[in-house]
Amino acid sequence: MSDRKVKVLRRLGFLVGERDPRRNTAFRGAFMVAEPIDEDELPTESAARGGWCVVGDNLAGLVEDTCSAFEIS
Repeated sequence: MSDRKVKVLRRLGFLVGERDPRRNTAFRGAFMVAEPIDEDELPTESAARGGWCVVGDNLAGLVEDTCSAFEIS
């Protein structure tokens, strides 16, 4: 996983790392990359509500997916 990409995502305001179990509850995974949302918007079943959020067990893959989706190199 690229530490540089993680730093870029965090500078842009993304949450990167351990999963908040209240986000994307319909999906499994220990990690997430997500845009922050207000506490009153939680829980979310999917990213259809509450901003970008991907969850899974491969943090490096989630970072790459997010960078690709937002055209971050």
